[in-house]
Amino acid sequence: MAANLWEDNALKHAFVRLGLTNVAAREFMENGVTDVHQLRSLSKEALARLIKQIQRDNHGGAGLIIPFMSQEYIQAMLFWTQRQYSLGLPYDAETFTRPDAIYWTTIN
Repeated sequence: MAANLWEDNALKHAFVRLGLTNVAAREFMENGVTDVHQLRSLSKEALARLIKQIQRDNHGGAGLIIPFMSQEYIQAMLFWTQRQYSLGLPYDAETFTRPDAIYWTTIN
């Protein structure tokens, strides 16, 4: 395993597929959301607060930009994980793509 949580992290790669930079995706890991199960455990409000926190303060700096549609796609991924979990279906970050996000954005 990599020395840190973000080098070969499936959730980080999913976030990058949804339009985040590597640095922005890594910020989720550094804030404790290191896998899809931790993402699923967040409420929609908690995810919105986390995104706001990441954009507001990046180690005391100017923060990061998370594009609006990427925020929508991450919210869709959260909805998808919660829906899959409640139906007893798998929800692996490796399988979630931008077309999935677009679809689940229309459902959510």
